[in-house]
Amino acid sequence: LITPTLALDPEKAYTVSFQTHGYSQNPGTLNWGQTNFEIAIGNDATQEAMSRVLHSEDFISELAPRTIKTIFVPKQDDCRIGFHLRNNGNDHAAVDNIRVAEYGVATIPGVPGNISAYKDNGTIKVKATVPSVNAKGEKISSVSSIDLFRPGYSTPISKIDNPAVGKEVELT
Repeated sequence: LITPTLALDPEKAYTVSFQTHGYSQNPGTLNWGQTNFEIAIGNDATQEAMSRVLHSEDFISELAPRTIKTIFVPKQDDCRIGFHLRNNGNDHAAVDNIRVAEYGVATIPGVPGNISAYKDNGTIKVKATVPSVNAKGEKISSVSSIDLFRPGYSTPISKIDNPAVGKEVELT
C-alpha cells in the first residue's frame, strides 16, 4: 500500500501511525505467523521508489488492533509512504487508520537508543541512551530532558533534566 502524494517539508519532523490486525487461516490455534511490517518512504508510487525504511518491526499477527507509530524527517523529494507486510503466507493483515501528522522541527533530538526495562525490588526501571543526533541525523550538543510517560498521559512519571548526550540514563 502506498499513499497518494503528500506535501512533506524536509525541515519538519512528522509522525506516521496506523493500526494493523490480522487473522490466521488456522483460527483457534496458536499457529499465528511471524509478521514483519515495514514503513518506507520515497518519491514515486512504486515499491522500487520506496528508497528509505522508516520503521521495521517483527510481531505475531493478532485479531486485536496493534498501533504502530514512528517519527521521521523526509528528504527533499520524499512525497509518498509505503506499507509493506511480509509473513509466511498463512496469515492476513489489515491496515487501518493511517495518519501522517507534523510533529515539530527537524532539529528535535533523535530517539533514545538501547532502551531496556527491568524489575528491581518491585520497581520497574528503564535504561536508555541519550540521543546524540537530531531527527535529521545531525550531531547535537545537548538535550534538555529525557522523560518517561505512561501510555495515554501527558505528564511524565519520571524525568532527567540536562542528561549528557550519548550517555546511558536510568529512569524509575
